[in-house]
Amino acid sequence: MTAPSTTHRALTLAADHLTRLGCRVLQRLPSPELAGAALVVRDGDILVLVAVTWRQTRAEAWHPRDVPVFPRGWVDAHRRLAGAATVRFDAIDILFDDRLEFVSLAHMRELAQPPVRTSRAA
Repeated sequence: MTAPSTTHRALTLAADHLTRLGCRVLQRLPSPELAGAALVVRDGDILVLVAVTWRQTRAEAWHPRDVPVFPRGWVDAHRRLAGAATVRFDAIDILFDDRLEFVSLAHMRELAQPPVRTSRAA
């Protein structure tokens, strides 16, 4: 399995997990422009930006620096389009074994440091 198809599989597993929790998936973003994969979901009245990472071994520990950076303008535009007053940032990490078979999913809600990049322009 190649990295792009593994990324697609990780996004699918994450989307299925969030759907089971009652969220509505609005968009899947296997996007290099965001420096990683992400899902845009609606959880009631909250727009949730979910960073989706995957790794193949437990030795490759998940770290908050693995989360994609969302440009501030992009976040604001998606919030307005979804009609959400609040934005939440979550992360989902998928672990596959050495044959790229699914092992586990970890869902971190409400990241303390929202991964938002603001413009340096004054």
